[in-house]
Amino acid sequence: MTHPQSSPRGLFAKQKVYVGAQTLSGNSTGVTFAGAIYPSGLTKAITANSTAVIVPALRIGALASYITVNSTGIRIGSRYISTNTTGNTTT
Repeated sequence: MTHPQSSPRGLFAKQKVYVGAQTLSGNSTGVTFAGAIYPSGLTKAITANSTAVIVPALRIGALASYITVNSTGIRIGSRYISTNTTGNTTT
């Protein structure tokens, strides 16, 4: 059955979607977000720079512990994994 080409229903294919001042686009390998991503309930954004994806805190599954990072090192829950000049240490 035919459908009007101007109908908002049916096939939805776009090369670019604008949401406010941000752009959501894609290429042959994936989706590109022009700005930061704010998942529901998250006040800090998931961003990226030239070397890494930056996630403010990470919770895996139903675990109550979060993986975070500060100047001391990587923290899982209340324990740190850090490095010093002589090798790896866990505190």
